[in-house]
Amino acid sequence: MKENHVLINTEELINSAPPGTLSFDAVELGTSGSKTIFLLKEQRSRLIMIPENTLHVEIRSSLIMHDGVALMPLMLQFDSNPELLYLGWFDYYQSVIARECFAHLTNQDKLYLMVFCGDLDPARMISMNNNLQIWFKAHQSQLSNTLPWSPPDYGRAKLKIEGKYPTLASLWKVLGEKGIKR
Repeated sequence: MKENHVLINTEELINSAPPGTLSFDAVELGTSGSKTIFLLKEQRSRLIMIPENTLHVEIRSSLIMHDGVALMPLMLQFDSNPELLYLGWFDYYQSVIARECFAHLTNQDKLYLMVFCGDLDPARMISMNNNLQIWFKAHQSQLSNTLPWSPPDYGRAKLKIEGKYPTLASLWKVLGEKGIKR
């Protein structure tokens, strides 16, 4: 399973992340204030494969506790196409911004996905109803009541899960069985 960033700002994603990276950031969207957006970096040649219609996007997530660390893989897939399967990791204690993004997702009516292909202007912006809102609300108090973990602890726990599910398809399958879907 390739390395995926947890929290990355938009400019860092565009400049240094490899294609296929799924991340998130808190940004100002017009006059509606700060929102959490998901950021996807992809090759321009693959952009044509990513539909603009949100009916073709499926999102899955779960909360996996491992050695006192809460791992939250968030995956999305376009058109049920295994070549368009992406994974991002949500680390609640990575930073204040990570917790702010999580809090946004408990209240946002929409989920926003910006697809970048190497320049600062998004190649595609997709918004969809936030059907994960209840899931984020249900886990917010649980997460805020856990003891903080260190980055090395998070890294070790993540490696264990990646070892158990070595491909994106294997993790996608288990999230479909045990996690939540949109």
